[in-house]
Amino acid sequence: MATPKTSSMVAPHPDCYGFASSNSTKSNVRKAALATTEEVQKIRVKYLDVDQVYTSFADALAALPQNSTPATILLESNVSLAFDKGSYFTVESERNVTIDLNGFVLSSKQDLTANSQLILNKGTLTIKDNSTDDPAKWGKITNLSLAPSQHLNEEGKLRPPYGNYTINNRGTLTLNSGIIESASAGAACYAVEMEQGAHAVSFTMNDGIVRHILGSTAIRIYPTSSSSEDKKISMVINGGTIQTNDYETAPAKEGFIFSVQMGSSLKPYVSVTIN
Repeated sequence: MATPKTSSMVAPHPDCYGFASSNSTKSNVRKAALATTEEVQKIRVKYLDVDQVYTSFADALAALPQNSTPATILLESNVSLAFDKGSYFTVESERNVTIDLNGFVLSSKQDLTANSQLILNKGTLTIKDNSTDDPAKWGKITNLSLAPSQHLNEEGKLRPPYGNYTINNRGTLTLNSGIIESASAGAACYAVEMEQGAHAVSFTMNDGIVRHILGSTAIRIYPTSSSSEDKKISMVINGGTIQTNDYETAPAKEGFIFSVQMGSSLKPYVSVTIN
């Protein structure tokens, strides 16, 4: 099991803490036209004695149990999504969903002038890829925002003015294998965003890869003034790799593989453990 790629502790601001990145990438963002319909898909839904294949990701989501029964979404093809709302789908509180990438890609792109995320997790969500132990062959969940601003980043590219997250985690998130990726170029775009929820929020990374291919921060922890003893945010990293911009083609840039943004009064309600 790979250990997280961290180097040194840095503190750019008294209330912002993170680890400097030692692994980064550059990738061209393709501003492809938004698809008006979902592509041909093959998604299997499994729970209890149910084992059914669907040809639409929307139909697969609708088939999930509306209670706490553990259910698995197994990709049997690449799935490309486009949507015009804040989230493509939400794992509601009390729901327990596993996404098995199975070597395939779940991708999305949206052109929204608002904060957006592919997945909003309020319940229990597990990401894995049981198809292989080879990280080079893992499937991934990747998200791209097309909404440009008139402000250019340091490389002269337009970047989204709004927050864009692949997974906005306000529940319990576990990564066992596979890749969670942000392909959006912007200061407020992250592969995993951890915001204060109605209950405690946690992210456990046992293996896998979390990466931001155009940004300097892959994971952001963002507690709010509503934080309390029963609404703590915790992150435990037991293994895996966290990567930021230019991780394949260039030396690491100064940045944070993850950041915790908070006022000093919120420190008791945030916990980060790297084993």
